[in-house]
Parts: sequence; structure tokens; C-alpha cells
Amino acid sequence: MVLEIFIMWDRPIAEHYCLNPTAKIVEEEYYKFLVKMREILNTLLKEYSRKYLSERPEEDLIRKYGNKPLTKLIDEYNWLKTRPWLNRLTKLAEQQPLSPSK
Repeated sequence: MVLEIFIMWDRPIAEHYCLNPTAKIVEEEYYKFLVKMREILNTLLKEYSRKYLSERPEEDLIRKYGNKPLTKLIDEYNWLKTRPWLNRLTKLAEQQPLSPSK
């Protein structure tokens, strides 16, 4: 899989974007997903460039997040965003920080 071109998806991610990963013509759904991801990435790059006065927002973001391609970063964001159990666990941890053991 070439991560610089394709963005991974699974059922929870597809459903998060109101797509049907079990459609008869799944290629059409995946194409819609890629178009949506392109829109999100373009918006992200424009906003980053505006906020941080960056002429090269893609390069800046790649360098900032461990030299991962933007497609990999959005893949990781999607995975984390669509895992309700992880989101609940994170909120719980924020509410009750671990205290050092005695």
C-alpha cells in the first residue's frame, strides 16, 4: 500500500464520513472517501498556512509530526477519531490523572 497516495479506511472510518464500506460498488464509496480526505487536507493546509504564515505548510507539518506523509497523519487521526472506546478512555484519564504510587 502506498500511503502517499492512498488513505486507509475501515468500517468505522467509512461510517464516520457517512459512507458504506459494504456497498455493492465499494470502489465508488472509497473514491468519495478519497475526495473528502483531499478536501480536508486542502483545508488543513490553507488554515495552517494562514495561521502560521507558512509558505510550505505540507513540509512544515510533515517535519513537525515525525516525517510522516500527510496521508498517514490523516489516517492516524481518522483511526483515533472513530474509536469511541479510546475517546472514552482518554476523557476518563483526563478527569482522573494517575497519582504517583507511594
